[in-house]
Amino acid sequence: MQSAIGGEKQTALKLLYLNYVAGDCPEGQPQPTKAVYYLTRAAEQGDTEAQVILGEIYLTGGCEQLIDLPRARRWLNKASDKGDLRAKELLQQCTQSKDTPCAALDHQGKVLEQSFSIWSEKMLQRLEANLHPPNVRQPVAFSEEMLSPFAERSPTAQIYLQAFKLVKQGFEVLYKSNFGNERGISLIAYGFLTENSILQAFPLNDDFFRRVFELCEKCLKKNPQFYEGLLLSYALHHSGRHVSEKSARADVKKVMCLNNLIYFIENAERNMPTPEDPFKFDENYSSWLHVLYSHLGSFYTVRKSNELAAEALENSLKCCPHYYDSKRALGYSFLKQYLSKRNVERKRSIQDPSKPSREDSAFDDRKVFKYASWTNAPGNQESSKPSREDRAFDDRKIFKYASWTTESLKNAAVDILKEYLAKAPPCCKRYPNAYYYLAYIAFTTENKEDGIKYYELAQDAEENRLPFFEPVNIPMKDDASRFYQLYTNCNIQ
Repeated sequence: MQSAIGGEKQTALKLLYLNYVAGDCPEGQPQPTKAVYYLTRAAEQGDTEAQVILGEIYLTGGCEQLIDLPRARRWLNKASDKGDLRAKELLQQCTQSKDTPCAALDHQGKVLEQSFSIWSEKMLQRLEANLHPPNVRQPVAFSEEMLSPFAERSPTAQIYLQAFKLVKQGFEVLYKSNFGNERGISLIAYGFLTENSILQAFPLNDDFFRRVFELCEKCLKKNPQFYEGLLLSYALHHSGRHVSEKSARADVKKVMCLNNLIYFIENAERNMPTPEDPFKFDENYSSWLHVLYSHLGSFYTVRKSNELAAEALENSLKCCPHYYDSKRALGYSFLKQYLSKRNVERKRSIQDPSKPSREDSAFDDRKVFKYASWTNAPGNQESSKPSREDRAFDDRKIFKYASWTTESLKNAAVDILKEYLAKAPPCCKRYPNAYYYLAYIAFTTENKEDGIKYYELAQDAEENRLPFFEPVNIPMKDDASRFYQLYTNCNIQ
């Protein structure tokens, strides 16, 4: 029975591949990247035909994919081991492409040209899309039927299923009580804390928002410490799909809401023990703090306030050391600080060290001016109050990370990312991201062997996640891909 269901899924995935290649899809035009995504899902489930087609795509550079001989051989070997003759023929072509000098030179030229062409196209697509980072690019209509088959073997699926059941129960309570039972608000809040993207599986229309906010307001008037109401005010406040002035204002409000909620909880429940289970939220409000700090770190990361992000994420891990996603995000924030500091040092190394750069001399906000000690002018008391934006994103404070050397920041990023990979379940949605970060660090520090190793581990991790997760789509993956293609397909030392 399971074999028959698996065969039907593979056939459906291959049909999706054909439709997206031909342009018979909602977009109305060929979508080669999505086509390869569905073909890869079929190949991962053991479909021999899909493995052969995918191997040929990476051998020839079809469907807007980079020529990738190692990946081509990997898929073709899987099909060849099952006796597929076409796979054996294509494997011989892989060997010829690598070993024939003239073909190798021609191949290297194609790889170089194609690598930079695809990288430039992806950068242009990101700029044109102008998507707000926290948005889910490809919403998934989660259901209990979808998640249950994976829950036995996947801790990630268990988390998603737990979140889905909590939110579903919360909706049922609200509708049965005609939006009069605050328990429904609490259950939805617990589901959101468990996995914030789960809300995309439920109908959230204007009428629902209005009735929920009315109930939250009523409950907060009766009990100011009904923090579930404050949390939903944050969770249901949409920032907008695209980066804009409106989304920036919404982010400011969300950060202020998170900071206020954290402040209220920390003052109401002091010296509480750290939770053993990072996904159990109904015992006390302090069990929320690691998630709230993690969300706060995400908003600071979006704004490129990497020191603020690192501080928030370290606080998240102090509240719950087992919350692995904060560990990955902290590694990323150290990585961004390392890259920023390295770039500054490189700029300074190519100019006269005795002279400040134009940027330093024009905008040196690290100097202490005499005006800093002046009191406010009479009648201008408001000038001492920072704006809402300043209070939400005050990255002018001095952080401990400012004294860290470039090498220290890099080592901190590598150590914490490795720690995350060692302890987090490999099925985590963003597990491959950590490998891509490590690959990028290795490639940019001229450590070719580690770069290739981590990149291939990232590819394997991406294939081993839950099948409904979208492909990893981050700039650092694209940058690491260029290095990988050049090192594995060209004679570059």
